[in-house]
Amino acid sequence: MSDLYAQMKNRRSNKVQDFKINIIMDQMDSEESASLLAALHDRDIPHVAISEVLHRNGHSVSPNAVANWRRVHRGQADE
Repeated sequence: MSDLYAQMKNRRSNKVQDFKINIIMDQMDSEESASLLAALHDRDIPHVAISEVLHRNGHSVSPNAVANWRRVHRGQADE
């Protein structure tokens, strides 16, 4: 069996990974982006609700992607 760790460590990555939410916000105008950011920081709005509204507005993103963004950005209200 080959050394999996060495393969993973040596794997070339030409693309920097970014959150799907960040990519979507970059595509929005400033008003929409601010609205999405407010929703992301509002703990009363479920991940699923954000995902569904974004999907209805042409942005495919899963509830898990929303949860991941929130987990990393928790407490950073002035993104």
